[in-house]
Amino acid sequence: MPNVEEGEERSEGELASPPFGLAELADPPERPDELTFIETLLQVLTGRRQLLAARLATRQRVPPDSYWEEESQDLIRGLIPLLEAAAIQGIATAAAPIEAVGIGVDWTLVNTAAVDWAREHAGELVKGITETSRKALGSQIASWIESGEPLPQLFERLEPIYGQQRAELIGVTEVTRAYSEGKKVAWAESGVVQGYEWMTANDELVCPICAPLSGQKVKAGRTFPGGFTGPPAHPRCRCDLGEIMIGEDMDA
Repeated sequence: MPNVEEGEERSEGELASPPFGLAELADPPERPDELTFIETLLQVLTGRRQLLAARLATRQRVPPDSYWEEESQDLIRGLIPLLEAAAIQGIATAAAPIEAVGIGVDWTLVNTAAVDWAREHAGELVKGITETSRKALGSQIASWIESGEPLPQLFERLEPIYGQQRAELIGVTEVTRAYSEGKKVAWAESGVVQGYEWMTANDELVCPICAPLSGQKVKAGRTFPGGFTGPPAHPRCRCDLGEIMIGEDMDA
């Protein structure tokens, strides 16, 4: 997954370049590493926490709407390229079996669809992150005022909102989602994939939510047991999807 350089942005009309050529498909990339996503998100959250600390030190009140609008823009700028990259890597992985059976696919259209999804989903994701931060902050400030603790104690209370653990939870979950979505976009365009199979590591670390889903098969466009359209089934989910080609057995 590419690093996001500070200050680097894409224009609205600029799409990520096609992720692969036919020669590369014999050895598709592995599942994306979440580290870059986590580091980028943590960098944004840390910057916002520093601004918040300076504001609270002088004003000691919940920031206005403009603060949260700025936070949303910071998150969107940082996360869109990473969601795009994970979705495109999903496309590249899905492309190998499609090309292996000689099916021609317009990968430019697939790539464009994945980028469009990433941008739309980034807006939804950032809205959720910001709303959660705003509610948690309001609660923490209220508790701090009631307790009469010094200001440094409030800053300690803010660690779960802006710290490593939250960045990891969001990063792992959203890379899983984008990677799966990229695969589904590629499979839909191919016309030769009839369904999906839920895949887990099938070891002792598989959680009680995902274990019953392992090996479950559904037709494209339908949901797995529990109403899931695909991974993630829960925060930090690292499950995957496999394709079921037309003519293959759909029985689980």
